[in-house]
Amino acid sequence: MNELEGISGIVANYYSPLGEDNRKYFTIENAQLIDNARIYLEDKKNELDNNDYYFILASILISSDKIANIPSVYGSYLKEFKKSSLKKFKVIPIHKREIQQNENETYNLECLDCIDEISSIDIAYLDPPYNQRQYGKNYHVLNYIAKYNSNLEIYGKTGLIKNTIHSDWCKKKEAPIILEKILDKLKNKTKYVLLSYNNEGTIEFDKIRELMEEKCEEVILVETVA
Repeated sequence: MNELEGISGIVANYYSPLGEDNRKYFTIENAQLIDNARIYLEDKKNELDNNDYYFILASILISSDKIANIPSVYGSYLKEFKKSSLKKFKVIPIHKREIQQNENETYNLECLDCIDEISSIDIAYLDPPYNQRQYGKNYHVLNYIAKYNSNLEIYGKTGLIKNTIHSDWCKKKEAPIILEKILDKLKNKTKYVLLSYNNEGTIEFDKIRELMEEKCEEVILVETVA
């Protein structure tokens, strides 16, 4: 992939200055290299098993993120290209470990449905969104590269994808309800629940403590300053 020449595809047309909207998430050269990497991967998809395909796709996403011209997330791009975004795009494997833990399982499900799918576990680690910024709007460019579908409709100055999933964790009324449902479902599934959350999050601290003390035998609070 790193020997391929760039090609003007949907990433270059929608998320680089090459497009009529002049978005600056990537330089034109890097956007074209990302395009060719994604096109090449799709061309080879039938020759790869799922593990290899998604390993390479993840490597493209992480490598793209390293040269993205953004402040931190993709809610906006910078007016001028920063130094890191001018480096040439290269696909770097997300890791080089050869030993695979074949007993691992991954799920791509809504969290409540996922709990129904799993058997008993030792620890459940919860790391939900904690503010009103939807992940679909803060990482839409990476979602676009992952899906690589020209039929996806985008809009606005930042090129958001239409009809993305909105998480109830980002809604003040809904987030406590989800947390309570999760804790109820985990009661008979796990020994420990670890919740990572911000003290200025969508769910108020006192409400989290109330729910945890109601649903768990013992609650331990560990505070850290970011």
